[in-house]
Amino acid sequence: LLNFQFYAVYQALQNETFFLSLPTGTGKTLCSIAAFMYYRQIYPNTCMLVVTTNSVLLQFGDEFDKFFEHGLSIEVIHPSAFGSNYPKKRKAVLQAWGETGSPDVVVMNYPIFRKEKDVLVAAAKKLKAENRHLFVVFDEATAFKSLKTQVAKAVTAISGLANRRLCLTAT
Repeated sequence: LLNFQFYAVYQALQNETFFLSLPTGTGKTLCSIAAFMYYRQIYPNTCMLVVTTNSVLLQFGDEFDKFFEHGLSIEVIHPSAFGSNYPKKRKAVLQAWGETGSPDVVVMNYPIFRKEKDVLVAAAKKLKAENRHLFVVFDEATAFKSLKTQVAKAVTAISGLANRRLCLTAT
């Protein structure tokens, strides 16, 4: 990590909610993953939820593989990953995540996050009941700048159950 990235990770670990605003291409994804990995060293039972845009959905999984030897299970919830029975399989993965904490990392886009809010809230409550920590990353946090939107309501619901919240933006 570069000095400014290390400082961003440090700040993310010191604050329960942290907004990281850096220009495009400066490593916000890497910083969020590094913060999660450090946090997981302190709290090994931590799960990560990443909510992002379609354009970088697959990038998060690739970044884990590129920079960290981790042994973590990562599930990118994307239609191409699940095939024809996408909604049922998606819901099953999220329910299992709440019951078992596996996969360790779930990555999804904002439309799916909004649609699956109730399933995600139930999963987060189960994780919390099992004393598991939840580290949530909202990439492109401008997606919920209006508090009246369904996405903003979903963000509020999940954020209240998370141990750490990291919001990324380039603007």
